[in-house]
Amino acid sequence: NDKKLTNLSNKHWKTTIKNGGSSFITDYFTGQLKSSLICKHCNTERNNFESLNNISLSLPSNLHNNNTIDIEECFNDYFKSEVLTLDDAVDCEKCKAKTTTVKSLALWKYPTIFIINLKRYTQLPNGYFKRNNCIVDFSPTLTFSRTFNGKEKIFEYELLCVVNHFGNTPMGGHYTTLIKHNTEEYKWIHIDDCNIYKSKVEELVTQAAYILIYRLK
Repeated sequence: NDKKLTNLSNKHWKTTIKNGGSSFITDYFTGQLKSSLICKHCNTERNNFESLNNISLSLPSNLHNNNTIDIEECFNDYFKSEVLTLDDAVDCEKCKAKTTTVKSLALWKYPTIFIINLKRYTQLPNGYFKRNNCIVDFSPTLTFSRTFNGKEKIFEYELLCVVNHFGNTPMGGHYTTLIKHNTEEYKWIHIDDCNIYKSKVEELVTQAAYILIYRLK
């Protein structure tokens, strides 16, 4: 089964490169997401792959201002299984009918540079945006695992950059950036227009955190 998935993944990757071309973006920023559909009636599994250059994590609508959520919970929500039934049911090729199906997502190809967008904005019916100011607690390292051919492989990322956004709409506002600085004197610098100053790891997690950039170790 793992060999079949690998062949399907490679086929999709070759098609991606053929259609879009190989570049610095595909080499460093592009990963693969595996989408699985499992029929609850006959257990037939269908898999598909898609390329991604970033992941957008939703934030709970009931959390605002000084409420805190761990980024692991956001990932768990992104990758949680979904049961498709009734109007959402899909055709099973083996059953020859619409059946209850379990849909799940998983990272398959891990990018060298992993970009995470925190979805702080929701557009309202009147066209205005509502911002979620909850605090997402993320760590300087992220660890993922994937079982392949019966063996678990670990993928560990280190935080390189945090892009902050200040404003009530994603169409404007003010951006600042915290970048990891590899010196013993100080580990992080904060760039705010032409102002550049030292920062600490304790200052990374705030309500303004908007985009997180990690690098595979």
